Amino acid sequence: MTLGFLFLFVAVGLLIVGLSVPLMRRRVKPNLWYGFRTPKTMSSERIWYEANAYAGKMSVRAGTIFIAAAIVLYLVFRTNFIVYNTACAVVLLITILVHLFLSFRHLRSL
Repeated sequence: MTLGFLFLFVAVGLLIVGLSVPLMRRRVKPNLWYGFRTPKTMSSERIWYEANAYAGKMSVRAGTIFIAAAIVLYLVFRTNFIVYNTACAVVLLITILVHLFLSFRHLRSL
């Protein structure tokens, strides 16, 4: 059962990384559906691309950290399903919160 969640968590991390790369490479034009959308980023293309490139870079890091943590935690807690899932959820939450904090801090500097 835990092995299935390892695959799920790695897939989630890969999805985060995959969705972040176009943002990081400045390939996503301003839109209402995809990207780091705030009133400030929507007000200027320069700010949009700069903020999304930074947020994309932070998301790639967050996704990579989550993948690594899911694998390491699996090796440590593979016999304890509840502890493994809880630890992965905590790591995901922390990486997302740190990513958001850093992205908003960068946005304020633009």
